[in-house]
Amino acid sequence: MSERTIGIEITSSQIKLLEMDASTIPPRVFRFSFINLLTSHPENIFQQMRAALSNLNLRTKKARMAINSSSLHHLIPLPPMPAKEMGVVVERELKEAMTVPLPEMAFGYRIMGEEREKKIVLAAAAPSSFVSEQVRFLQDLRLIPELITTAPIAIFNCLRLMEGSNQGVVGHIHLGDAEGHILVLRDGRWAFYRGFPRSPTTEETLSEIHRSLLYFRQQLREEEIGRVFLSGTGIDVLEKELGEALKVEVGPFLPSLDLSPLKGRVNEFRQILPEFTIPLGLAGKRAKDTLTLLGPRVLQKNYGAVLKKAAMAGIVASALTIGVGYAWLSNEISAYNKILQEKRTDLKRLEPSAAAQKERELYGKHLALLRNFDYHLLWTELLRELSLLAPQEMAFQALTLKREGDKIKVVIKGEVFVPRDSRDQGTFNRFYSQMVSSPFLSQVEVDPGSVKISQTGGSGRDGLIKQEFEVRGELKLLDFEYEKP
Repeated sequence: MSERTIGIEITSSQIKLLEMDASTIPPRVFRFSFINLLTSHPENIFQQMRAALSNLNLRTKKARMAINSSSLHHLIPLPPMPAKEMGVVVERELKEAMTVPLPEMAFGYRIMGEEREKKIVLAAAAPSSFVSEQVRFLQDLRLIPELITTAPIAIFNCLRLMEGSNQGVVGHIHLGDAEGHILVLRDGRWAFYRGFPRSPTTEETLSEIHRSLLYFRQQLREEEIGRVFLSGTGIDVLEKELGEALKVEVGPFLPSLDLSPLKGRVNEFRQILPEFTIPLGLAGKRAKDTLTLLGPRVLQKNYGAVLKKAAMAGIVASALTIGVGYAWLSNEISAYNKILQEKRTDLKRLEPSAAAQKERELYGKHLALLRNFDYHLLWTELLRELSLLAPQEMAFQALTLKREGDKIKVVIKGEVFVPRDSRDQGTFNRFYSQMVSSPFLSQVEVDPGSVKISQTGGSGRDGLIKQEFEVRGELKLLDFEYEKP
């Protein structure tokens, strides 16, 4: 049975999503998208996600996401017990393991295997508010939240897609935009995990990795890591140095996947595959084979039951309304049919006059537009406003005003140039915030498809980052009163 799902990862700078079928061996990748975020504002993320989903033409609505921070993972040995009691025991063990208790905790667990007549249970927990936030985000996009888990669990699922990961001790280092993850598996089972803040320098990142692996060796002195896989961003410079330091085989993370549905985009996806570790771990395993934080609230079933009840109630209400109104409508229709025949006769006599009146109204609308521009000088005020808002690093390419009905649409195309080594990358964000609050414009939004980022003028720190954009909005028809001299 096919199990297509959408794996989604959202960081402060990027959106990664892909559609996979986890029921095949190996899992099959159908579509993927890699989007650079213009800004990390939630409204911008939502708009760019909606645009990406409409362009991908996905064949499923089931979506999965991972919580990137504030999560806890714990291995718990438990004696044999009924499944109903296990959830209560796992929740109690998690609360005791927490350094900072959560007022409302969402948790999930999965049995990893047995050892010394005890079941080894992997449990994960996160704030319920984080889980609810991601569920609402997916529902607002008209997707079905099938699975909400943690980033380490997604990495764990993805590592199990590697051939040979169920034999011996295997490590996986994943470097995200803001956080790094180190996971160790023993014979395919979760053995050790540590997360650390991502440092901008290679030396500090290597130092964090060394400390983590040293701690692992102190905990399990008899264990030695046989292989280490690298994934995420900026792993090229780490591969050689890490291999020499650890004295183990270190290589990029390249799981076994069926990429044939991608056709001409196969090579493109292979180049960025190590950066898609979390989306692959979300969508690459069947729901029954992974750990979810949704717990007993099976949202998909509840959502379907609510819809079914609402549909039945709507049908009953509609039937009652139709029955009551049918008799009244029959009488009214007969009366209005007579009036309609009379009006048609009158209309034929008035057709020449109506055509002339329509031309006069059209002329009046255009004249009103000209008067607004002539008397109030709105366009002049708009240009002056833009000249004050635009910083020195920004250049406008085009300004277009177009009338659509009773509205005046404004399109501004431009580009921003900032030094590559500049720490201030928020030039456009400040301009966009001022545009949103401008008294001359409304309905201001950024066209996600117009955003392009490239490097110009040299290389290294001497180069410039060019960011192209297109902002759309509507012109407010305001009246201005000028002081007399």
